[in-house]
Amino acid sequence: MKMLLRWIRAAEGALSVSAQGCLWCGLAKGVGSDPRSPRLCAGCAAQVPWIMHPVCTVCGRAEDCPDCPRRERSYIQANRSAVQYTLFMKDMLARYKYRGSEKLAPLFGEMACFAYGQLQQLWGERSAAGTVLTFVPLSRRRLEERGFNQAETMARYVGSRFRVPVVPLLIRTRHTEKQSYKSRRERIESLDRAFAPAAGDAVCRLREAGTSRIVLVDDVYTTGSTMQRCGETLLGAAGGRGLEIYGLTWAR
Repeated sequence: MKMLLRWIRAAEGALSVSAQGCLWCGLAKGVGSDPRSPRLCAGCAAQVPWIMHPVCTVCGRAEDCPDCPRRERSYIQANRSAVQYTLFMKDMLARYKYRGSEKLAPLFGEMACFAYGQLQQLWGERSAAGTVLTFVPLSRRRLEERGFNQAETMARYVGSRFRVPVVPLLIRTRHTEKQSYKSRRERIESLDRAFAPAAGDAVCRLREAGTSRIVLVDDVYTTGSTMQRCGETLLGAAGGRGLEIYGLTWAR
């Protein structure tokens, strides 16, 4: 599988029209016309459905949300996403996540930075203090299949841009099948006890060092089941006090 991914990446590099061209279509004309996605040409950038004004203040959805109102308790303060999960965005994620097109990593990183900027607007004057980034972990099997964790890659891009520490705080305790084809109830049940703290006292040590906010990065927020499970695990490791958990996802 890893060898196949290398061949795909090499072929994409050879077929690229220009090293300075659009990361999606390869055309050089108009690249950088949209400052939110400077690595796309004008035509591709126009298809990106940015979430500028979330309707749901909790999950950041751009329309009325059926999930948050029926959730008895949320383990995250709020989530913000860069884009809506349209067919164009699904195609982009599939090429990056499942077909190993790692040249798209900077594009996803730039978009994740946009979502981080949305979170900063929520925090206001508190935005610079006591924040660390972490990410939703993959199972060992999934990591071997893909060769990289897209959530970690985005987290490290955002961390580098905004000078925020990135700390692996979670592990996957068991492999779960893809969530995209499951119902809401099936997602919740399949994620039961699927996450654990990466180190027993890592969250507590961060808290003692002055961390008051953890931003959890993932690629897609669908029903929020993964985000909620991870948030619950992090809060449990901190004793349930003195820590705010926020979500940052590429798409919603």
